[in-house]
Amino acid sequence: MMKTFTNINFKRSLLVFSFSLLFAIIWSSCKKSDSTDTTTISYLSVVNGSPSTGTFNVYANDVQINKAALPMGGSILPYIQLVSGSNTLRFTTASSTDNLLSKSISLSGSTAYTYFLIGQSGQLDGVLATDVMTTVSTDKAFVRFVNLSPDAPSLNLAVTGGSVLINNQYYKQVSSFVAVDPKTYSFDIQEQSTGNAKTTLTGATLVAGKYYTVMALGMMAPGAAENALNAQMMTNQ
Repeated sequence: MMKTFTNINFKRSLLVFSFSLLFAIIWSSCKKSDSTDTTTISYLSVVNGSPSTGTFNVYANDVQINKAALPMGGSILPYIQLVSGSNTLRFTTASSTDNLLSKSISLSGSTAYTYFLIGQSGQLDGVLATDVMTTVSTDKAFVRFVNLSPDAPSLNLAVTGGSVLINNQYYKQVSSFVAVDPKTYSFDIQEQSTGNAKTTLTGATLVAGKYYTVMALGMMAPGAAENALNAQMMTNQ
C-alpha cells in the first residue's frame, strides 16, 4: 500500500510540475511578445526653396542632418530615416545656431516625404509633401512640379515647344508625379494665364524608372539678397 501511495504522489507532482512549466513558458512568450519593438521608420528629404541668397543648416530633433549648408535648391538626399510620428525640424543660417524656423511634422511609417523650406527672409515657412513613388516602370520616368516662388502667379510645367505636362500650380503647391518618356528635356516654366515662358530648364535628363521634382525657385522681382526666378530639378529616387 505504501508503495502505491508514493507512486501516485509522484505522478501528481510530475503533472503539477509539467503544468507549471508550461504556464511559465507561455507567460514568458507573452511578455516577449508584449515587449516586441513596434517602432516604424519614415523617410525624409529636405529642400531649401527660399529665394534668399543665404544658406541654411537643417536639424532634425536637434541633430544636424546636412553636411554642407544648403543654397537655394540644395537638398538633403538620399532620404534620411526618422522614427515615425512627431519630429521637429529646425533651420539656422550657416554661420549661426539661432533658430530661423522650427516646425513639428508628423510622419507616417514606411512613407517618404520632402520638406520644402519656403518664403523670404523673416517670413520662412515650410511645405511637407508626401512622395508617392510606388509605380515601377522600365520604360517611363516620373516627374512632378512645385511652385516655390513667393511672388509668382500660377505656373505650368511644359516641354519647350511642346505640351504642358503639369498646369496651374500656385505658390506652395506640389503636384503628383506624372509619367513621361525617358529622354533629355528642355522644360519651360510658364505663366499659366498667358502661356509665356518665365524661365527655362535645359538639359534635364530623365531616366526610366526614376522620379524627379522640377522646382520653380526665386523671385520674379528679386530684392536685395534674393535670387531671380529660375528652375532646378532634383532626383528623388
